[in-house]
Amino acid sequence: MRAPVPNPVDSSPINRELALIAFNRRVLALAQDASIPLLRAAALT
Repeated sequence: MRAPVPNPVDSSPINRELALIAFNRRVLALAQDASIPLLRAAALT
């Protein structure tokens, strides 16, 4: 059985950077949400 060939579009550096930016936005949104205690927000990341 052959291993699946990774999609070259999904492994592009631009997609990785965009995924990192999206992750950072989610983390910052959690950090700004006053209804989530600070330690809980840190555990969600």
